[in-house]
Amino acid sequence: MRFLAILGYIFGALQVVAAIAMAFTLSSSEVPGGPLIALIYLAAAWMYYVFASRLSKSATAIEEIRQGGGAEAITQAIHHQSSFWRLMGIISLVGLLVMVVIVLIAIVVAASSS
Repeated sequence: MRFLAILGYIFGALQVVAAIAMAFTLSSSEVPGGPLIALIYLAAAWMYYVFASRLSKSATAIEEIRQGGGAEAITQAIHHQSSFWRLMGIISLVGLLVMVVIVLIAIVVAASSS
């Protein structure tokens, strides 16, 4: 789990670099909405950080269990895991709703253009 948390931090940092590159590249071109794309990348980087942080806390609590932490360490590990999975579920539901809205908009646009 610690490995996945570290990967989350690394990919979050890469996402920030990509956001900065997008901001500079798209601001100098004539692409409409360039800064908005950079903000979307920054939001994705923030999500990487949030998920990696929750996984890291869970990994730390599990390591305490391995070292004989007792009931308190088990409680903390379960709390951090439930926090991670609750957030993952919320983000998944939001993503599904956004996809449904995009499909409905595409259907309306396609029907109105024909």
